[in-house]
Amino acid sequence: MSNALKNLPSVDSGFQKKEVRESLSLFPRETGVEIIRQALDMIRKDTIENNTRGATREELEKKVFDKLSSIKDLYLSSRLKPVINATGIILHTNLGRAPVGEDAMLNLKQVSSGYCNLEFDMESGERGDRSFHLEEKLCRLTGAESALVVNNNAAAVYLILNTFARDREVVVSRGELIEIGGSFRLPEIIKESGARLVEVGTTNRTYIKDYQQVINENTAVLLRTHPSNYKITGFVHRVSPEELVSLAQSTNTIAVEDLGNGLLVKIGKYGLPEEPDVKEVVASGMDIVCFSGDKILGGAQAGIIVGRKDLIKTMSRNPLMRALRVDKLIISVLETTLYHYLIGDYEEKVPAFKLLSTSLEELKRKAKKLAEAVGKIIGDRGEAGVEKGVSYLGGGTTPAEGLETWLVTIKPFRISEDDLNRKLRQGDPPVIARIENGKVVLDTRTLLKGDIEKIVKFFERLM
Repeated sequence: MSNALKNLPSVDSGFQKKEVRESLSLFPRETGVEIIRQALDMIRKDTIENNTRGATREELEKKVFDKLSSIKDLYLSSRLKPVINATGIILHTNLGRAPVGEDAMLNLKQVSSGYCNLEFDMESGERGDRSFHLEEKLCRLTGAESALVVNNNAAAVYLILNTFARDREVVVSRGELIEIGGSFRLPEIIKESGARLVEVGTTNRTYIKDYQQVINENTAVLLRTHPSNYKITGFVHRVSPEELVSLAQSTNTIAVEDLGNGLLVKIGKYGLPEEPDVKEVVASGMDIVCFSGDKILGGAQAGIIVGRKDLIKTMSRNPLMRALRVDKLIISVLETTLYHYLIGDYEEKVPAFKLLSTSLEELKRKAKKLAEAVGKIIGDRGEAGVEKGVSYLGGGTTPAEGLETWLVTIKPFRISEDDLNRKLRQGDPPVIARIENGKVVLDTRTLLKGDIEKIVKFFERLM
């Protein structure tokens, strides 16, 4: 063992080799030294753990160079990369939720590649307010008096409660103490905001009398939350927004709805059950409503808060706004996305709605085209077919309801479906599919423009 370790090259001797210097030529010397040191440490650890004996200097140098090359690639490659979503989940949280529209990306490029009027009042020539760029559009679309945008919906809930309920009580139904992806738990957000949680009712049934019985001089907020990723059915009762608003008005408390999904239009026409949209909840009289910008709304990650002007103004003065505010990139994407809702062409210009509104006939056409192309390439090494299936909206909207779709199914003969699925994930670009009934499944519902051609090229390279 000691002889093998003695044969490991030093950092200096590594730099003396021409192939090493050429491999690291893009890096400053100090970075190159660090890469060589990392490679040596990894080979040294491997030698000790595997009790490697008798390795020559040349063999160890080759191992170090191979490891050095892989470390270098990690430095040079982008870890965040585009993927093809063939899962059928339109708002796939792990894949970045809603894709951003071409118009929004064009505006983003124009705004971000130079200077912009982020906090500059063009009329007065003085410092302006960055919320100005989105407020008017949000108010027109939701019917609210005012609006504020922070960096995600969890931050929106946090800001609301920290502003109005710090050291006071927040009343929530037990059936609405949600947990969503990434271990976001509402009780923990309430605690961290400085408020005290008061639970009322039961998991499946909560009445307005349950709220009435706990309200006292320390009660600040009556919070209603949307069950974003689960559905309770059967023997259930939930307090309506109107009931909660009436109680809040009579007790000098604030009625807040954490809507989450951010629907600005009705979705029943797409074959899904209707969900409450923002305008409907604002019209119920809720003092404050908050929701996400990158779910079904189809924009960038943000927490959007709309409601009474006096309450929005108070929140905007909270010192936390400095930590939670959004930048010019988010504002740019959201502003363009909201514009398409205002003029009514969101089905064409907002990708989430374009995918949602694609007809079954178009999906079947895509599925046949892809299956035929893949089938010709794989020949007798597998079979590709077309089947009906189910897609999901995702993003905390209609969690129990699916959408009809058309699938491309691939059954490989010479490798397992797990191996094929892994190779798809390792492609360039990666293709994220799923496995059902022993077949790799590609859902055409979530394939974007150009994705079919990219998948065909993957199979051409693979075969």
